[in-house]
Amino acid sequence: MKLKNVLAESYTVSDDGLTYTVKLREGIKFQDGTDFNAAAVKANLDRASDPANHLKRYNLYKNIAKTEAIDPTTVKITLKQPFSAFINILAHPATAMISPAALEKYGKEIGFHPVGTGPYELDTWNQTDFVKVKKFVGYWQPGLPKLDSITWRPVADNNTRAAMLQTGEAQFAFPIPYEQAALLEKTKISS
Repeated sequence: MKLKNVLAESYTVSDDGLTYTVKLREGIKFQDGTDFNAAAVKANLDRASDPANHLKRYNLYKNIAKTEAIDPTTVKITLKQPFSAFINILAHPATAMISPAALEKYGKEIGFHPVGTGPYELDTWNQTDFVKVKKFVGYWQPGLPKLDSITWRPVADNNTRAAMLQTGEAQFAFPIPYEQAALLEKTKISS
């Protein structure tokens, strides 16, 4: 698997495998206007690697000895022991960067107030019904995102999901059982 740099421009690994130096892209903002920089990465990795925070994915980060912001666009991460797959951890969805200002403001409630660097930001969330995200107008990649908004709605019943596709209430549904998929194909609707 070849990783694609997104928030980082490049990285190097020391010969002993203990130190990862990451060069960050400049000009990226969090959805609250906070700069994405080395201090933000340090705040996120310090939070993730602190066992006192009791984060579900702590095991991914427990090998981090320290994280340093060398300058605004350079982060140095030192591990307790070499781990050749560590760069994959930095690409793991659990390592999504969160605005340090939002972390400060919301603390342990940050999961209900996500503020990241991605192409979409939280618009509306009804915990039992749906999540709606909207285009982040400050997103740094030109031409993205393509959609103005996305709404996710859990629908447990297979027949209901298929009916939503047929009526146009949904543009995508997953999973669709084989029998339903065959019926939808006959009516020129694909999931």
